[in-house]
Amino acid sequence: MDFSLLNITFPKISDKLIKRFFNKEVKAGEIDADLYLETASQFEEAIDESIGLDFEYNHPDNVMRAKLRTNLHAFSGAKSLAMFEQIRAELTNEDGSVRTFAEFKDKVLDIDLQYNTNWLKTEYNQSVVQSQHAKNWNRFKEDADLYPNLKYVTVGDDRVRNDHRALDGIIRPVEDAFWNTYAPQNGWGCRCTLEQMDEEAELTEIETARGLGKGVIKQKMFKTNIGKTGIVFEDSHPYFKNAKGLKKQLKAVENHGMREYVDIYNKPKKLAKYKAGIKTEEDYVAWFDKKVKNSPNSDKTGFVLASKIGHKIEFKSMLKDKPSIVKQKRYLYADELDNVVSNPDEVWTRLDDNPKNNRFITNYIKYYEDVPVILVTTPANKGNAITVMSYYKLDKNPEQGVSRFRQGVLEYRK
Repeated sequence: MDFSLLNITFPKISDKLIKRFFNKEVKAGEIDADLYLETASQFEEAIDESIGLDFEYNHPDNVMRAKLRTNLHAFSGAKSLAMFEQIRAELTNEDGSVRTFAEFKDKVLDIDLQYNTNWLKTEYNQSVVQSQHAKNWNRFKEDADLYPNLKYVTVGDDRVRNDHRALDGIIRPVEDAFWNTYAPQNGWGCRCTLEQMDEEAELTEIETARGLGKGVIKQKMFKTNIGKTGIVFEDSHPYFKNAKGLKKQLKAVENHGMREYVDIYNKPKKLAKYKAGIKTEEDYVAWFDKKVKNSPNSDKTGFVLASKIGHKIEFKSMLKDKPSIVKQKRYLYADELDNVVSNPDEVWTRLDDNPKNNRFITNYIKYYEDVPVILVTTPANKGNAITVMSYYKLDKNPEQGVSRFRQGVLEYRK
């Protein structure tokens, strides 16, 4: 099946942006937020094609989708950085002479075609297939009590690579470390799958399995298990290597060309107003209890909201009594939290500095008339929920404070 024809719309670099490059107005390390988000939206389509949004807040697919989405947005940023560096290099000919605008534009359009059509097709297909593998892995874990083993299966036609054919029929337990490396996909365009088997399936000896697998996977980025990492494109991908460490910490102003914090408030377009419906701590407790009671998919230890970017977020009851919220009277704007997550101005995700942890913190920012409100979420230490860590107004040194939230992986901007 050719997934590249399902939902993909190819981004296209604008004439305005080409002129900015020609006039040397695009700084090193800067990408165009509109083009970046248009690219990232195609990968979002790929995830939703495979995983969708029909899951509970505490289902493994909730966190898995968030991991995949963040990785593919980070990949889009690295892709844009690589593309922009290549464009910048085309301002001059090989002999050092400056190209005319017409010559430069032709070169840029060729680069655009390569990055945003030819390569994007492959990357989109990769994202669809890997997202499906990630979803399948969650199902394997759920059903492991009845079907504790997995069998490697090729498509079986004459297009199957000899290396992958060597793995065909290998059976190992679901939790066996063998699948940390050899779970599909095992190469570009790999169509291999895993089939769940019952406890009576005859296991392949581990040494035999490892011997058959030796040398099969040619590229480091495929020596992994997407169902455990949630990472479609690993750090070893050339885009990430060329990003020189910026891929996880792109900044709103310096890299995305977004407005400075002071400009948002000195030259406001239209900023939100508070409901101001909560006046006292008692009002807050009553509001929280009502949210818990009316939450359709909560276990009544908190309440759940769906965010703008598709995360289902749990507000645990501990937030009702959290000392910093009560003492600092953050509850006075708690009735804005629905609005903050469902209609934010910006959403940023910061990845853990240690890639092995594969944890992330997502910040929802809403600009109100006086100061921003920030809501911070992360996956729970146990279980599959994405939970609220805290929320607050930036009412002390707001200019300095907000900048540290406006960096990382840009998930959304209004």
